[in-house]
Amino acid sequence: MKQQLLYITLILLAVLTGCKQNTEMFSIGLETTDKNWMADYIESGDNIRLTLTATSTGMPVNRFTLTSYDPVYLQNTLLDTMPKTAVKQFETKFVYTIPQFSEPNTIELTATAYNTAGEQEQTTIWLDVKPKEVELRSIDNITMYSAASGKNSAFSLTRMAVADTMSLQNDSLFFAELQSEDETLQSPTLAWYSPTYYFSRFESFNFGEATQLTVKNAYSSSNSNKIIKDLHTDDVILFGTDKQAVGAIKVLSVIDEDGTNNDRYIFSIKVIK
Repeated sequence: MKQQLLYITLILLAVLTGCKQNTEMFSIGLETTDKNWMADYIESGDNIRLTLTATSTGMPVNRFTLTSYDPVYLQNTLLDTMPKTAVKQFETKFVYTIPQFSEPNTIELTATAYNTAGEQEQTTIWLDVKPKEVELRSIDNITMYSAASGKNSAFSLTRMAVADTMSLQNDSLFFAELQSEDETLQSPTLAWYSPTYYFSRFESFNFGEATQLTVKNAYSSSNSNKIIKDLHTDDVILFGTDKQAVGAIKVLSVIDEDGTNNDRYIFSIKVIK
């Protein structure tokens, strides 16, 4: 990838109180690589290299701080440093890791320089941040049998594989076909349950283009239940806990053969890592 650099420099000229001849210049420089900063937001998890400088034509600088503020993590001190001796020109480098956000946000970075007279000046920049798209773990063409078949009628999120419900006594992270109380039933019940997860049918959800963010947003806006009924081919099912989304399921086929031995569901699943 062709290397691209970002240089953002904010310069503030100020006459400090009581020092009419002391003009202070403070600047923050940001640089990073491999990103078109004119077109792209910064993403959660990005590392950005900051070059922080303070230049004084009056009293020398003896302390420099950098703080961040955003609505999620509030205010944090990222850097608080003092040169060994007060200097007219100060420079330090700092690598800042953009924190994780679940939705777009703005980070305020404020640099503050202090001189030996106890005076200070600040400069601030704002970084627009978007959540980093996390790749979903995907498995296609899973075959899960009906409960009456005597075969694997559950899917374990712990194993990411189909399983026999009897083997899941110590594993609550699964869903399975809901067994019918009618022992004469020769068809799939078309219903799934889970001890942990809730389900919601979402017909307009784009399963093929699903991302962590689209799954989370769709699940949070849907009505979910512990049991999903009336399953059919091409259904898209979102599932998660009572607090957060876990993934999405695309029902590829519901197969009802003679008897119960080979009644089965074929589906694809995408899970947030």
